[in-house]
Amino acid sequence: MFGFGRSRRFGGGLASNGNAMSTSFDAERIAPGAQLDIYIKPDCPYCAQAIAHYKHVGTPFTLHDAQNDRAARKRMFDFSANDPTVPCIVVDGIYRQSGWGTPLRG
Repeated sequence: MFGFGRSRRFGGGLASNGNAMSTSFDAERIAPGAQLDIYIKPDCPYCAQAIAHYKHVGTPFTLHDAQNDRAARKRMFDFSANDPTVPCIVVDGIYRQSGWGTPLRG
């Protein structure tokens, strides 16, 4: 669907490592100026929903193809404690959630 072989930048930069998940995190409302990284699989419909949402609300983000880019997949696993669920949302270098929607799906 997206055909990304490497990470793509949409406003932000690459995240540094961190691994903490907040139970009160709202993935649909990212603070202005925050660095948003989204780890995806190109044909994932939940990834497409997350991307469409952030584009619609004007939130800059960086996409990382966790299916085809081994380095991106390793970073995603490092952030998510080996959870393969996508999209994997990382904000300001801190893992926030895997999946999209209510309830989370991916």
